[in-house]
Amino acid sequence: MTMSAPTDQDLTPVLLPGASGWDPDGSLTVTVREDAAAALGRVGPAVEVAGLVRFVPVVLKVPVDDDDVRGIDPGSVRVLHRLPGGGSAVVDASGAVPGLGHVWAIVTAPGVYEAFGLPLDPVAEQLVEDAAAGGRAVDTVPPGTVPAFREAVAADLAATDPDRFAQMERGDGFGVVALPLPGDIDDDELLRTVRDLERDRTPEQQLLVSHAETRTRVTRALPGVPASANWWMYHRDPEHTGVVTDSHLDVTTVGGLRPRYRLPLDGPVVSVPAVVDNVVYVGVGNSRRAVAGRGGTLYAIDLITGALRSSFTFSTPPLGGSRQGLAGIACTPAVVDGRVYFSGQDGKLYCLDQQTLSPVWVTDMRHADPAHRQPVTHQVNAEGWCSPLVVNGRVYVGWGESESNAFGFFYCLDAASGDVVWLFCTTLFPGVTDNVPNVIPRTAVGMSPLPPGFAAADDPPVRGGSPWSSVAYDAASDRVVVGTGNVLPQHPLPQPKYSLGVLSLDATTGGSPRFFQPANADNYRPDDSDVDMAASPLVYTVGGRRVVALGCKNGSFFVLDAASLEVLARRQLLPRAGGNGGFPGDRGRRLRFVDPREVEHGQISTENFYGTFSCPVVHAGLRRIFVGLGGFEFGGAHPGIDSPTTPFLRAMDWADLTDAWATRVGPDRVSRYVTATPPLYTTPGEAGFSSPVLVNDLVLMTTSRPALYGFDAGTGLAVYQAPGFGPQRPNSFTLGPAVYGDWVVAGSANLGLLAFSL
Repeated sequence: MTMSAPTDQDLTPVLLPGASGWDPDGSLTVTVREDAAAALGRVGPAVEVAGLVRFVPVVLKVPVDDDDVRGIDPGSVRVLHRLPGGGSAVVDASGAVPGLGHVWAIVTAPGVYEAFGLPLDPVAEQLVEDAAAGGRAVDTVPPGTVPAFREAVAADLAATDPDRFAQMERGDGFGVVALPLPGDIDDDELLRTVRDLERDRTPEQQLLVSHAETRTRVTRALPGVPASANWWMYHRDPEHTGVVTDSHLDVTTVGGLRPRYRLPLDGPVVSVPAVVDNVVYVGVGNSRRAVAGRGGTLYAIDLITGALRSSFTFSTPPLGGSRQGLAGIACTPAVVDGRVYFSGQDGKLYCLDQQTLSPVWVTDMRHADPAHRQPVTHQVNAEGWCSPLVVNGRVYVGWGESESNAFGFFYCLDAASGDVVWLFCTTLFPGVTDNVPNVIPRTAVGMSPLPPGFAAADDPPVRGGSPWSSVAYDAASDRVVVGTGNVLPQHPLPQPKYSLGVLSLDATTGGSPRFFQPANADNYRPDDSDVDMAASPLVYTVGGRRVVALGCKNGSFFVLDAASLEVLARRQLLPRAGGNGGFPGDRGRRLRFVDPREVEHGQISTENFYGTFSCPVVHAGLRRIFVGLGGFEFGGAHPGIDSPTTPFLRAMDWADLTDAWATRVGPDRVSRYVTATPPLYTTPGEAGFSSPVLVNDLVLMTTSRPALYGFDAGTGLAVYQAPGFGPQRPNSFTLGPAVYGDWVVAGSANLGLLAFSL
């Protein structure tokens, strides 16, 4: 286990707010104790908290380095609280964070706290477990015979606990070799240390009890992973909730989340995988399997083993991909009713057989497809970025390419046949207040005669407005909702209907449109342009009212009534110096390096890359909403985030959007989250371009570093950083994660598919 060595300025243990509203600074103190006795498995120094007899929960964070944690199982680390009358108690809410260099605990009382962990080596752990239980197995192992004992234990584990057996490294002769032992002790010193363990309430004994309870909770037999655990579409379900409860992952167990494999694929993953019935479905762009590397591949991969089950590759003609240079797949597939649905950058919508990945139907969305009642022909490369929504036997998807001056459309297709049921043009026709479904601009008509029920009309005065977020569904009102892009020519808000906003339609008919567009005052800078609603909407319930939440490239974020799209709350997520926190009327000073004005292609660019592209997630119990922040220009002219001032993850009240995690105002008058740092505000250019996931009380978030973090939803404390991502890379990102039971998977632009499990 590798942990980042703390720097000189952060070697001191600290107490941080456990909730917004009370800061322990000035009321409590924490100091390092010098009297901590040496013990097997100790992690870092003992510290003493003093100042009040009892207090609301606060976060204790103690820096540690690589030497402190060498040979320790990170998932076993717990903090113990010394009791006044002797002995100690395990603090359940505690652990270690590989990569961030600290141990942590949620504490409510003064006293001495010290962290311990069990040996990473299963043989050493078994010896400690036996001794702490009062056994004398250690006495049967003479000095110098530990390797033979290790082989015997390995054979037993291979039969009884294959997962623990897999942790035991194999030597050149295929024999079992020791993992590093705590403190770099050797085998004989391990034997001496175990023999000397006290029999009554040793730290190891208490820790073993705690760890055994956790392990039992995590590994108890389940009647298979329930179907409700399937992550079968973008952000898990039609409402885009991103919430997982069929998992043992939480704040206290995530330390045991281990890398299982990293699977190189034949192109970059520019989407979140789907996971259904122990199979991962993930697509790549610019697949090397396609002709000349132009095209995409969809993979079906065994979740447990990482073995390829099947694949489907399509090739794209020269210049047939997106204007951004991607040919292939850039969406999450929807896996439902034995079918796999996805949008292609080649302008086609695909439906494949779930078992074989052979095509069931393919509808051309770029050119008229009479066989599927698709009447539109684009004069440019309209492509599919939108992850399909499949409900009630229908497929909902957006299509177009605003930047290439194409018309945009919102489609509903029959899931069984691929035939178009209805379409809705996303730019307003002349002379009407609202569009009606199945009307097509004359210059986009690609077949004659049109299918029954379709009509042509004079072209709208502008083109664009294409949806490229993913579609959400509100079953209560039977409506679908999606974000839309810009029109050409571009200028600051407001812009013509239905661009740069949120569009809601009757799911059955495609009629009764509702539309919301941010105001110019919602921009970070008044001249912000090209401020697409690229983030996907979330549908949830607050106080019995169905609402939609989503954000914009300009940094604004909204809670809207799901039926009317009336604004219930609005906020600017990007920071200012002073002001009221980004709420209407904020007079704070805009920051120089947030949404800066730079020369691009010989002129000043006013496009805001610094807002949100992230689908939010809510914690109903805490009444909080979480959303990623930061754009996609990683390592380029626009880094996409001003890391010293902007968090890549925001936590807010789900109704009024006030910050939910504790904040402090710095000398620069910028308000920052306290407890979530690091990793927030720490790594230059690290953006929250992906969408957070909630697993019980744990918020999982991937970033452009690339990295995968786990945060305590209540306090904001980072309780996990996944190993296996390697050093920071330019122009990289990881999208996801997707969670299936106790497994976490994510796709990466240059690392392939990464899988983790407890």
